[in-house]
Amino acid sequence: MRKKKILFLISDTGGGHRASANAVISALERMAPGRYDLKMVDFFNVGNSAVDGVIKGFYSRVIQRHRWVWGLTFSLTNNRVFWRAVQPLYRIIHDNIRMMIDKEKPDLVVSIHPMVNTITKKVLDELGQGIPFLIITTDPVTLHVGWLERGADFTIVATEDAKKCLISLGVQEARVKVLGLPIAPDFYIPVRDKGVVKARFGLRKDVFTVLFSGGGDGGGKIYPVVKRLIKDAAGERLDLQVIVVCGRNEKLRSKLASLGVIAIPFTDMMPELMGVVDLMVIKAGPGTIEESMARGLPIIITSYLPGQEKANIDYARKKWRAFYEPTVKGATDRIKSEFRSPAKRHAPVKAGDAPVYRIAKFISSMLK
Repeated sequence: MRKKKILFLISDTGGGHRASANAVISALERMAPGRYDLKMVDFFNVGNSAVDGVIKGFYSRVIQRHRWVWGLTFSLTNNRVFWRAVQPLYRIIHDNIRMMIDKEKPDLVVSIHPMVNTITKKVLDELGQGIPFLIITTDPVTLHVGWLERGADFTIVATEDAKKCLISLGVQEARVKVLGLPIAPDFYIPVRDKGVVKARFGLRKDVFTVLFSGGGDGGGKIYPVVKRLIKDAAGERLDLQVIVVCGRNEKLRSKLASLGVIAIPFTDMMPELMGVVDLMVIKAGPGTIEESMARGLPIIITSYLPGQEKANIDYARKKWRAFYEPTVKGATDRIKSEFRSPAKRHAPVKAGDAPVYRIAKFISSMLK
C-alpha cells in the first residue's frame, strides 16, 4: 500500500523553521513508524541558489549586526496591503513550489514559514487536486501577517493570543487550532547519565553550568556577557562553567575560544546538553524558550529580535522562571544570583503532554 506523503516547506532564515519541521517529522515517525513518506524542502533553495544566498545572507547579517533593520522590515511588511503588492514579485518561489508539488505529489502540504503561505495556496488551487494545506506557526504571540492564509485548511498556533490575532485578521475560528509550539521529542526524555554527556562536551561533572544560546545565527549579547561573567567568576571565586552554542556565527566562536570558553557550532545533542546544565541565557527565540521549559530550566533573556520576539519576553515571564536582563551588568548579576541561590527547578514537561505529539496526532487525523 502506498504511504501517504507529507511535504514540509521551510527556509533556513534562522534555525527555528527547520527545527520545528524536524520536530514534527520525528514525532510522526515515533508515533507511527513507517506509515508516512515525509519530505522537507527549503523552498528558496530549489533551483535558485542565488536568490537563496541573498535572502539568507541578508537575514544572517541583519540578525548579527543590525537588528533595528529587521525591526523596521518587520513593521513595514506586517500589513496585508504590502503583502498583496509584492505577490507578483514572488514568481520564482511560485514556480519552485509548483515544481516541488508536481514532483512529490504529496497528500498534504505543511508550511512552517510565513513567506510562502499565500503562494502555496495559490499553487494548490491552480493544480486543483484537492491537496490539503496546513500551516504551523513558530511564534507564540506576535504573528506576522505573512502567516495569514484564510484558505488554508487549518493553521496551528501556540497560544490563545496567537489564535485571537488570526481571527482578528479574518481567519475562521474553526480553522485555527491551539496545539502549542513543536520542539524535538528528545527534549522530553530524561538524560540517563549526565556525567557522560558533560564529558562529551568537556564540562566538569558537578559544577554549576550556564548554557548560552543565540539561535541559528548566534545572535544576542553573548560575547560581552560571557566576558564579564568569566572575569567576575575569577575575581569572586565562583565555581561555575560556561558553554556557548554559536550556531553559524564563526566569528563569535573564535572570540569566545580566545577567552578559554567552550564554544561549539550547531549540535544534534542539544536535548542532551540542555538536560545537564543549570541555567539558560538566551535571546527571546520561541524555540529555545520552549526547550528550556521542557527541560525545567530557569531562563535569562538578554535580547530579542525586534518585531516578532518582543512579546516572547512577557510570554516566558508569565509562564516560567524567566528574567529579562538587557544590560551586560544586569545579565551577569542575575547569573551570579542564580548561581548563589538557585531556585527550585520547575518539573520538566512530560512527553505525553508535549505539543509536538498533539500536532503529530492532528496531522495524522487530516490524512485519514
